Amino acid sequence: MFSFYKEILSVILRILLPILFSFFLSYSLYPCINLLKRKFSYNVSCLIITLVTIISIIIFIYISISIFAKEIPQISKDIINFLSNFAFYKEISNNLSLKNSISIINNGTKIITKIVIVLVLFICFIFNMEKIINYLTKIELLKKINNDLYNYYKGFYIATIIEIIEYLVIYLIIGHPYCLFLSFLNGFSNIIPSFGAIFSNLVALVSSYNISKTLFIKTSIIMVTVPLFNSYFIEPKIYNKTLKISFISIILSCFIFGSLFGIIGIIFAIPMFLIIKNVIIYKLNNYR
Repeated sequence: MFSFYKEILSVILRILLPILFSFFLSYSLYPCINLLKRKFSYNVSCLIITLVTIISIIIFIYISISIFAKEIPQISKDIINFLSNFAFYKEISNNLSLKNSISIINNGTKIITKIVIVLVLFICFIFNMEKIINYLTKIELLKKINNDLYNYYKGFYIATIIEIIEYLVIYLIIGHPYCLFLSFLNGFSNIIPSFGAIFSNLVALVSSYNISKTLFIKTSIIMVTVPLFNSYFIEPKIYNKTLKISFISIILSCFIFGSLFGIIGIIFAIPMFLIIKNVIIYKLNNYR
């Protein structure tokens, strides 16, 4: 019976995840709507944010195709050359087949379908977000959760912009040929707490391996020092002090929610942690 209930739970999660993702996405943009509300009405602010979001996605895709088209193949080549030194990569390469390619195409089709669904739900949620938040914040617990999530997402967007500029300047200084691509990759990797920075810096490190030893050493230094600088100096000043999320809490949250919900769970690990933390504190205070 365990496998039966597990399959039912899996189906329910597959249905709920696009809804939850679109809700959190629209909610994460609510600080931007509040900023625009100082000059425009709520509906106009929502329309501006929706258009900016869609246009930003289109521009990002266009830039990726037009500007990064020359860089990505070379980065891929550098990474493959680096990995080809290891036996496990040769074994994986030998196992690739037509079946794998068909599977990738099928998964790609499913992903595109989910993106369309999320986009439609996102538009529905964002135009009704003020009503949803006003209703929820009537409850003391939900009001506290809303304040923490609001501060987190506001800090997240500020940190992302700062880190894109920061890495662009750093990679330009050391002369990394893929500086533009890597700066955007580092900025957007913030969506995956802690581990995103590790991945983006690994891409920078591996791609520099076949360029020059000097660049490889410089990138290694950046890979260690810059994330530490951001973690201990930049991010604490950006995020509201009331959040106080420890590094251990972030790691455990990513591990638990990643195990339950995959990559989506990792992306929303910190918001889910903030929700659960507030619920526990609220229950303990009431118990006392």
